[in-house]
Amino acid sequence: MSFQEIKISDQSRFNKLLDGASWLSQYQNSELEFANWYVYATSDNVRILWMDDYAIISCNTYGRTVFLPPVCSTAEAFKAGLRKLRELAAIPVIVGITPEMLPFFDEEDMLLLYDDVLAEYIYDAKDLVTLKGAKYHKKRNLFNQFQKKYRFALTDYSPKDREAVLAFLDKHQRQGGSPDDFKALCRALDHLDALGLFADLLWVDQKIVALSIGLQSRFGDHGIVLFEKADYEISGGYAAINTLTAKKHFLNTKYISRQDDYGVPALRKAKHSYHPLYKTKKYACIINRNYHDLHSLYTEAFTDSKKYVDHFFLYQSAPEKTVAVEIDNRAVSGLHLFTRDLVFGEKYLKTAFIVGAATTSQKQRQGLMRQVMKLTLAKAYRNHYPLITLSPVDQAYYEPYGFVSYAFMGNLPDHYPMKPCVLAETVAPDVLNDLYRQATKGFSGQMLRDRQRWIEYMNALAQDEVLFYLILADKTPIGYLAASETAVEELCLVQEVCPLVEGYDFQKILMPSPSGSVPSAMVRIVDLAAFLKSCPMPKGLKIQIKVRFIDTLISENNLTLNLECHDGSLTITPCEEYDVSISIDSLSRTVFTKEKEGALASLFPERKFICFDRY
Repeated sequence: MSFQEIKISDQSRFNKLLDGASWLSQYQNSELEFANWYVYATSDNVRILWMDDYAIISCNTYGRTVFLPPVCSTAEAFKAGLRKLRELAAIPVIVGITPEMLPFFDEEDMLLLYDDVLAEYIYDAKDLVTLKGAKYHKKRNLFNQFQKKYRFALTDYSPKDREAVLAFLDKHQRQGGSPDDFKALCRALDHLDALGLFADLLWVDQKIVALSIGLQSRFGDHGIVLFEKADYEISGGYAAINTLTAKKHFLNTKYISRQDDYGVPALRKAKHSYHPLYKTKKYACIINRNYHDLHSLYTEAFTDSKKYVDHFFLYQSAPEKTVAVEIDNRAVSGLHLFTRDLVFGEKYLKTAFIVGAATTSQKQRQGLMRQVMKLTLAKAYRNHYPLITLSPVDQAYYEPYGFVSYAFMGNLPDHYPMKPCVLAETVAPDVLNDLYRQATKGFSGQMLRDRQRWIEYMNALAQDEVLFYLILADKTPIGYLAASETAVEELCLVQEVCPLVEGYDFQKILMPSPSGSVPSAMVRIVDLAAFLKSCPMPKGLKIQIKVRFIDTLISENNLTLNLECHDGSLTITPCEEYDVSISIDSLSRTVFTKEKEGALASLFPERKFICFDRY
């Protein structure tokens, strides 16, 4: 038996395996709809393993292979499927678990995590058909404006419309729409009848301006919208295709699932704008006892919400990104180790980033964290990280391991003028990144944030209802604020002003500042040779010095090197004699702080450092 491509002819066999499953009596999700998996078979590498009384589906999502809960109808087959999953993967990751399935996941190495990213939005079908009530006032106005402004037609898709659909999808992508589901959408159009799908096209002036593809669920009285796209230049296009499709296909249906937001901030906001009744509850399971222990350890040590912690363990960390010390085969001390790119001059240095270092309360003060740190430094060295950084709760805790504080936070200076501002919610990572780049220009020490990093960051904070706002002065963005109703997570300003916004006292909000006094980031040199080779040198400097480096935690860094700098280029050669001797923490201070070790000061001139990243 082996995994194979999923075929149209598998549909009846797939559905028959699910007939009579008691845990599906209230099922409102789309994972177990055959059509859903078939259309994504190519783009998400969907594979199916057929057994006598169950099947296992695997696919790629978020850059890793995951499995669906066993496709079956009896408890015995479900358990057999879980046992099979242990054979198929060293650390199985199972997604799409509903509350009714949770009793099957009862073994001690099964870490169950709430999965908000894949939770589906459920709407009252009548609400989307009628758009009645104050909460739908804006949507109703958009739909009415669309009807008044355009001569439109809603038609069923026909193969003769293929070129027009492709032209529409091409335009949609050029407008900024995601191309990720292009293959799946085209595959759906190729097999509408066989999969029981509908496809509606909305036309204006003989051009497609929106489309919708969906089906009536086989599990109950609800419809599912699989794809929906509209021309961004057509005012009310999305409101129109949404309402017209609901009227055409779901008039006598109780609920509509518009699927998940897949962790896309703009999609999350759009789905909430239609006022869902609720989101389905979904869970994921990672089968690994060590990872399960680290989850318990994190929960014990930190006050983060359960939703945030579960999201962190499911979408940010992974078993291979952890370092732990075990006693009696149970993890009692550990941390998570990520990769970031740290800006240093005009270069980006690959940097290890520590998050969530903790020891269980019963085993503290036994030297376990020192073991963890030694293992972490060794792992970082093996992976050729020049640097390792962290955001400290207590800087004194990490100083014995060679870390030095290099970035700080502080309040806005008193001399900043007050400026009346307003806040405008944003879900645009590119806009936030542009402000971030403006605020960090000319500094070193900050982490590179690209679009994907921003999306991950926004998703993580969304677990605690944190929203991002543009700070507008005279309609011009002068920064951003990330805040929930109870706390401010991040403040970034690109002008030297103190915003005046009702409900906020910006003079009391800490933000990254080179003149601050609250340590916000610490750094340590890991691979000395790699760091020296990648470290930018001052232009016009000519110097030669022989240095003995001392590192009590990374023996490979105990080197004696001849450093010869000439006009921005550093030549490094081993030697036996030395002019000066320096410890690795003193070197880190020389590079990253105002405390300079005399003989090496000219090689590492003072820089302005700033860092926003804390987790």
